[in-house]
Amino acid sequence: MSTSTTTNYGWTIPNDDELVKNGAAAIRTLGQAIDTTAAASFSSGVVLLDAIDFSSVSSVSLANDTFTTDYENYNVKIEVSAISVDNTFRFRYRASGSDDTSGSYIYSVPAINYLNTASNNYSGAGATSHQFGSGDAGTSGHFHYADIYINKPASAIATLHTLNYTAVLQVGGQYAGAGGGWHNVATAYDSMTFFPSSGTFSGRIWVYGYKD
Repeated sequence: MSTSTTTNYGWTIPNDDELVKNGAAAIRTLGQAIDTTAAASFSSGVVLLDAIDFSSVSSVSLANDTFTTDYENYNVKIEVSAISVDNTFRFRYRASGSDDTSGSYIYSVPAINYLNTASNNYSGAGATSHQFGSGDAGTSGHFHYADIYINKPASAIATLHTLNYTAVLQVGGQYAGAGGGWHNVATAYDSMTFFPSSGTFSGRIWVYGYKD
């Protein structure tokens, strides 16, 4: 068979003068090469698993089975671009389509404003959700962003997370905070739900999986 290779990955492809009868073999060879390269590229590193836009909702959940044992750790980024009333932002873990509302959430997220004149310390023990910031309805545009790192949510162990966030408020200006928490129940989760403490919110969520 008369062949050549692709520029980037060196996959074998037939030349223009190759006989049509050899096409099946050429397709098999090329398909196997693509499969091998794709498997290697997804065997480690960071993979974008989902991106979700939401608008004027009281809560938004990741799809079932977003968290699996294919990845040990996850990074969930959330941008809140609009809220209907002043409130705080929260999340719960989720399994088989149901949120875990038990009083097993423990967290602490200290924050300070840009003038170093005021601070907020969001904390809770025996809470029914984790908190990751707050927002003012009168603040326009992009005003809240959080980066949440979750350790082994799909494993039946207590689920730990760390986070950092930035928020722009009407009173107190810009806040930045960092902290974390844990869910003190040895349960496997496949998703999570985000919601404001009241009213509705809009924004976007990105979910990344980390693989060794």
